[in-house]
Amino acid sequence: SRIVTGDAVYKYLAYLPHGYDDKENQDRRYPLIVFLHGQGGKGSDPRKLYSQSPIQDLQSREDPNFIVAAPLCPEGGGWVSPGLNKCLDQIIDRFRVDTDRLYLTGISMGGHGTWSWAQEFPNRFAAIAPLCGSGSPAKAKLRLRHLPIWIFHGARDDVVPVERAYSMIRALESVHGN
Repeated sequence: SRIVTGDAVYKYLAYLPHGYDDKENQDRRYPLIVFLHGQGGKGSDPRKLYSQSPIQDLQSREDPNFIVAAPLCPEGGGWVSPGLNKCLDQIIDRFRVDTDRLYLTGISMGGHGTWSWAQEFPNRFAAIAPLCGSGSPAKAKLRLRHLPIWIFHGARDDVVPVERAYSMIRALESVHGN
């Protein structure tokens, strides 16, 4: 495996699986997981995301066969869906990504960004997994009922109330969401 940095609309850190550069894999397309960090991950050096994303853990795992990209939110900013979308387009252009298997996840501020990005571009992802974030229940009902969603939120979260996750769940259940 190898870790690379990129400078798109957002700077990012990417994990490429073992064998990605091997000649026999040159035609292979890989699923992509986009991870949005929380408030504490902001900055200007994407290498700090090594320890604030799943990338560090992937180095010790048994050959995961997917790419992970972790954009870096600059200080003073927040996740902006159109900018994230452009960053994702640049990542797809740079790496051999299976565009039918784009997955989005994020924690806290990144969980909010996950909901927001998916609600703004509901057909972009194969599935999302927001962690400790919230979105608009009304938009979720209208735009995300088709999308597989796996919601995580700790009951003792003292930053983002767990009730926000429950309101998203109730909204999606009311329209028989996935």
